[in-house]
Amino acid sequence: MRLSKEIKINDKAIAIFELTVKDIKKLWKDLTGDSPETADIPMFSNEVILRNHWDKCIHGITLTETDELAPSELKLIYDAFSEVNAIFFDLALRVEGENPFLKGLRQVVLNDLMLRFAASLPVDTKTSGPTDTASL
Repeated sequence: MRLSKEIKINDKAIAIFELTVKDIKKLWKDLTGDSPETADIPMFSNEVILRNHWDKCIHGITLTETDELAPSELKLIYDAFSEVNAIFFDLALRVEGENPFLKGLRQVVLNDLMLRFAASLPVDTKTSGPTDTASL
């Protein structure tokens, strides 16, 4: 039985499921460009990978709807996904030491998450910096 976890965001029930072996094989093919569906896309195109795999493991919210979430809400989904797929991530980390492809993939995924978080921040926020002078 697949592991799963249900979380609630804004009164919306979201179920996160463990990837199946079939899902992992398909994901790997998409990541390496061995799939006919992803052969013509740039390697590490997270948006395409997310679109192709989102519905297999996250139910109750669409990928498009995540643009309306706050970073803390998106993190709830990410944390639940990491939790139910802990065995997969543990195995991937063990092979990563020998696989520069996996290291690159992890960096791209982290960058993508950071960009999603940054996009939700207000643009005109002024923060103090080391060049600011004290007001008298």
